[in-house]
Amino acid sequence: MMVRKKARAKMKRASELVFVADIGGTTTRFGIAELKRNEAPGLLLVEEIPTSHIKDVSRTCWEFLGRAKQRIGRRPKRGCIAAAGPCADGVVRITNARLVADERQLAKKLKIKIAVINDFEALAYAIPTLGEHDTVALRKGKGGGPVALVGPGTGLGKALILRDGEETRVLPSEGGHAEFPFQENQQPLRDFLMKELSTAAITYEDVLSGRGLERLYLYLRRTAFRDEALPARLSATEVSATRRENRCGEAALELFIRLLARCCRNFVLETGAFGGLWVAGGIAARNSDAFGEQFLRELANHPERQYRALLERVPVTLVTRLDAGLLGAALRAEGKG
Repeated sequence: MMVRKKARAKMKRASELVFVADIGGTTTRFGIAELKRNEAPGLLLVEEIPTSHIKDVSRTCWEFLGRAKQRIGRRPKRGCIAAAGPCADGVVRITNARLVADERQLAKKLKIKIAVINDFEALAYAIPTLGEHDTVALRKGKGGGPVALVGPGTGLGKALILRDGEETRVLPSEGGHAEFPFQENQQPLRDFLMKELSTAAITYEDVLSGRGLERLYLYLRRTAFRDEALPARLSATEVSATRRENRCGEAALELFIRLLARCCRNFVLETGAFGGLWVAGGIAARNSDAFGEQFLRELANHPERQYRALLERVPVTLVTRLDAGLLGAALRAEGKG
């Protein structure tokens, strides 16, 4: 009898719990993930809070772990925090928030082994684990070469995924902060944004983010829709929610999607990422039905036939699972990232 009890106890402990977090410019998610051999990680517990509510990353993580232990009964021994911003020596100064995630300080405070990585690096690790219920396939196929990941949310994230057999290597990018390439017929939009932002250089993130969608709505409201009785300003969430009854909101989202497709086209060509394009972030997830032929058409809109042919074969997938970054963080904590 004792042998059987010990065997059952050992089986129950065959899984490991890890602490995971995804700190974005607007929203932060904390979770406890369960790792099992030869299985994708599963999330046992997830909490979501506005990032603006966090005053100290270490303290907020400590408080979450306390609540998690009360609910689950065990405390993780290691974890991974994905944070929005460039990572240098285990430190991320979080973009669009006055917060710092420091690996050494967190390990000391939380008393567990912890890794801090870029948020899009974590999301890239999660890509192979996502199923059909987590994604929308705009174009199926099997391209060759690296895979591009682009995601408009509070900011604009980019990453490149390199695969060598079962090995996956992720190269995070800060390409969202590169200068936006306006076309000649978009000079009025460029001038409007320069005046609105009081800057001489407009970045991709200034246009292709939540605040970027709000700016596109404001631009169209003051130009093409200036004579219509419509709200003067809308948040990105409101643009998405009301686009079916607000023609300006619908036009703003359509313009956003065309410009995002151009951004993705440039990134695919710059990196040779013909193995696939994954589009993530809250805007794509909440408006997945608005993506489709217009996105694919603009993605392949190149003056030279040979490059159009290459771009038309790239598989394109939208990520609709908003907590996917936690899965990638769990894999990184496990050592598979």
